[in-house]
Amino acid sequence: MLLHSWHSYFRLRWWWVEATCKRPLNDNLSIQKKFQLTSLKWNNTCRKLLGQGLCSFSVEELQEIGSQLEQSLKNFRARKVCNL
Repeated sequence: MLLHSWHSYFRLRWWWVEATCKRPLNDNLSIQKKFQLTSLKWNNTCRKLLGQGLCSFSVEELQEIGSQLEQSLKNFRARKVCNL
């Protein structure tokens, strides 16, 4: 359930970043910072869950979500929708 919730959260978050990217180019830096902050929060949350033994899913599953998030950012940059 928690794993599904994180997937949903990042799908929604990515939609927001992509939609917001249609703003003027001078807004792009703040968009990138917000996205990086989201990634950082995700990584910190993973570490806390694992450190406290509260994870009901594997390290591999957590890493998969992180890599999907990173790949999404790379794809977004590759499409050159934004100057990120």
